Amino acid sequence: MLFQLPSFILFFVVFASGLRAIPDAFKKQYALVASIIFYSFWYVPYTFVLLGLILFGWLSCQLLSRSGGRLSLLVILSLLPLCYYKYTGFLLSIIGVDEQGFHLMLPLGISFVTFTLISMMIDQVRSKSPPASLLDVGLFISFFPQLIAGPILRTQQMMPQLDFLQVKGRQIIYNLPLFAVGIFKKVLIADPIARYIDPVFSNPAQYNVLDLAVAMFGFSIQIYCDFSAYSDMAIASAAMLGIKLPENFRSPYSAHSMNEIWRRWHMTLSLWIRDYLFFPLTRRLKTKLIYLSFLISMTLSGLWHGANATFILWGAVHGMLLIIEHGLGYERWISRTRLRRASGVMFNFLLWSLVIVLFRSPDLLTAFDFYQGFWQNGLGEFHDDHMLIVGLIAMTLLFHKFDQVDRIRQLFVRVSPIISVSISVGLIMGCSILAASQPQNFYYFEF
Repeated sequence: MLFQLPSFILFFVVFASGLRAIPDAFKKQYALVASIIFYSFWYVPYTFVLLGLILFGWLSCQLLSRSGGRLSLLVILSLLPLCYYKYTGFLLSIIGVDEQGFHLMLPLGISFVTFTLISMMIDQVRSKSPPASLLDVGLFISFFPQLIAGPILRTQQMMPQLDFLQVKGRQIIYNLPLFAVGIFKKVLIADPIARYIDPVFSNPAQYNVLDLAVAMFGFSIQIYCDFSAYSDMAIASAAMLGIKLPENFRSPYSAHSMNEIWRRWHMTLSLWIRDYLFFPLTRRLKTKLIYLSFLISMTLSGLWHGANATFILWGAVHGMLLIIEHGLGYERWISRTRLRRASGVMFNFLLWSLVIVLFRSPDLLTAFDFYQGFWQNGLGEFHDDHMLIVGLIAMTLLFHKFDQVDRIRQLFVRVSPIISVSISVGLIMGCSILAASQPQNFYYFEF
């Protein structure tokens, strides 16, 4: 059930109406059942995978509340379903076994659920607080606004809020514009760009330099608008139900260094990697080997995104770029003057876009063909298809600094609620009807 489709809007309206009507004592049970139903719309058998992870998470926290010594084993066990569904074929190919007959459909959101599960177990050991109930663990993991693609939750952020599920008119008025901006970015920016660039990345050798350049920069905009759109709609949906989810994007293409872009891009993943991977690695490797922590953390981040050499190399390259910036003191140098910062923003976006070709390419050979095309293929001519994509790229970058959760909300607060709600509802319904004619998954659903 995709956020941009009429089916989700109907589901949400029915759910919110029910939540408003039922007694407070049953709100969490109601939300948990609704979240499981939401997940089952995708593929019913894999609902049992989600339920199994919930039960495992609850049992693990019960054990860890008595002794933290089992943490490493439980973390490894929690990774087994993810490894089985996501990496078995990749591992078989590495050892030379033909994996063509072994193809598993990836349970939706399993990468995000696994990271949420791991953070819950680690936080249980660190906090030494009483373990949460099965109901709270189940709702914490499966809460439908963030279930499929985040934001990745922390126990201390989410658990205390579960007792305050509620629907109030002012919450809806305050968050409808955020949902509307999200659906706008998905349906009217990300999806049209995707329809243009998909053929280019499938066979880049057939396209000229202009085609490749538009596709490369286009994908940077597509993945941002697609993923940040999901985050906006997830945050808005949760907030309408009385739950505050953490911000996930903060104008990342306004960053003037790679270090800064990772503080603004998929922020909950970046913080998860920092707190549960980078810091522990740094403590173990000591100061002299701190740069190795960057490389390991970012390479594993690439592997988390997908079982493909392209993702691993993409993560490793970002690890090397972070090492270079830290080693040279680049971030301090580039931020000293306004001219340097402006130049840094443009250079950073160019560098990000060049590296993200690895992320988008189906394999390393295709990525090599894409890069090779910049100096071997002809320049080509600017045509109407380019005009649309370049226009969407320019519009996104022009308003990019305003594309933050709080800024969007505050902008619409200044407008009369009648006007704000009318515009938001009109935009949501229009985009939803348009999306229904050509439904496209969110890009991060693949992870």
